Amino acid sequence: MPSTSSEALVDVHVDAGHARARVRPERAAAACAGHFPGDPIVPGAALVALMAELAGTLCDGAELAAIEACTFRRRVHPDAAIVVAAERIDATHVETRIEADGALAAAGRLRYRPIA
Repeated sequence: MPSTSSEALVDVHVDAGHARARVRPERAAAACAGHFPGDPIVPGAALVALMAELAGTLCDGAELAAIEACTFRRRVHPDAAIVVAAERIDATHVETRIEADGALAAAGRLRYRPIA
């Protein structure tokens, strides 16, 4: 499938139940506004939102029902090269991860439900 983009994600590639995208640096910086001035980090809620946005591209119009698990492994600074990846596990679940400068920063398991 061709690359697409969103407000926060660029170079979005979706193929055979997998998706991958880069985060726009300016969007990462904007998410840090007021979050640890002098040593900004991207808030965990912003990281989860990025994972959910990308995972949604794999779910054919379904809506996010639950964040079943989410772990944060390292701080994500807005100037890092941030990549989001997602893999559809079954009809309702997507495994996601965020890498910052090539290292795992966060991982999650999201559950979706079809829109009735």
